[in-house]
Amino acid sequence: MQVLELTRAGSSMTFEVFSQSEKIGTIVMGRGSFSWWGKGRQTGKRLSWTAFAKLLNKRCYGEP
Repeated sequence: MQVLELTRAGSSMTFEVFSQSEKIGTIVMGRGSFSWWGKGRQTGKRLSWTAFAKLLNKRCYGEP
């Protein structure tokens, strides 16, 4: 297992997301934000980590 550091501004990790061998989007995780590009999108949706956590809590646990 390799541990990557995201300590510098502008550094990020990119993940291509697949479902049943079909690419459904791209995730870019940086030090300060999370971005999602859906399949075929030219622009991504950027969220702060706080906003991303709130979105997941609402979706997964029904929290406001």
